[in-house]
Amino acid sequence: MAFTTRSAMQSDRQALKLLWKRVFLDSDEEIDTFFRFYFEPQMVVVVADNEDVPVAAGYVLPIGNLLCNELSIPCAMIYSVATHPEYRNHGFGTSVVRDLISIGFSKGFKTVVLSPSRDDLFEYYSSRTLFQDWFYVSERKYKTSPHLGNAVELSSITVNDYYRLREDLLSGIPHIEFDLPCLSYQLLLSRRFGGDLFRVDTPGGIGCAVVEKQSDGAVWVKELLTSNICETVALSAVASMFPANEYLVRSPAFSKNLNSKTRRFGMLASPDNLINIESLKTTSPYYGLAFD
Repeated sequence: MAFTTRSAMQSDRQALKLLWKRVFLDSDEEIDTFFRFYFEPQMVVVVADNEDVPVAAGYVLPIGNLLCNELSIPCAMIYSVATHPEYRNHGFGTSVVRDLISIGFSKGFKTVVLSPSRDDLFEYYSSRTLFQDWFYVSERKYKTSPHLGNAVELSSITVNDYYRLREDLLSGIPHIEFDLPCLSYQLLLSRRFGGDLFRVDTPGGIGCAVVEKQSDGAVWVKELLTSNICETVALSAVASMFPANEYLVRSPAFSKNLNSKTRRFGMLASPDNLINIESLKTTSPYYGLAFD
């Protein structure tokens, strides 16, 4: 069987949705939402069979800027690389990722990022593509509700307000500055899973959080950023609105030392070799939202 790697076409839309559903098991509503926000055929790479039906695909999304050392660098994200189970182990995923990187660079993005879905994919992509480890994250589990009283308040905020508060809290940390369309898409995802974008207010400081409920009853804080308050104090506000027996919390890492709480989270490719900036040896760049 012959296979062709090419850009997507508008006529591929339904086949790509079916491929997405087959691989990721997402609902039709979730898939339709993504395609409504981000489907641009020239930003999609497909591998098609001899009947020109996509059997593998991936997407490159404009998401904002990478802010680093007072630079603001246009940034794109590779997302939802998928190969139909019957066509795996042929290198289609690698081929798609390589082409997506090239598309990102050709569209003027000086950095292209990726958050691998499994740890082993970091080595896989670093050995086969331009991607290298770059982003780290702190992830913690709290087995019991960390509710600490009524002094902490959680309130839903708009995408614009979340953007401004997020940038204030991440000031000085190399990070991806997600644009408003990106945050709007995240808001829809969060609300679909019973959550929202929130501001956290305490007597000692402020914070912001992206919260979702999980099917097993746990609460996932996909992003928790704080100023002058500890994580457990901020999380008590989440617990007051979302009672649960387990909380999964993601926040910036301040060390690249891998342990039970700090892990690799994202990779970066850049035609300007941005990875070698010396000052980042003591700072962990923060990826943030990955739509996962």
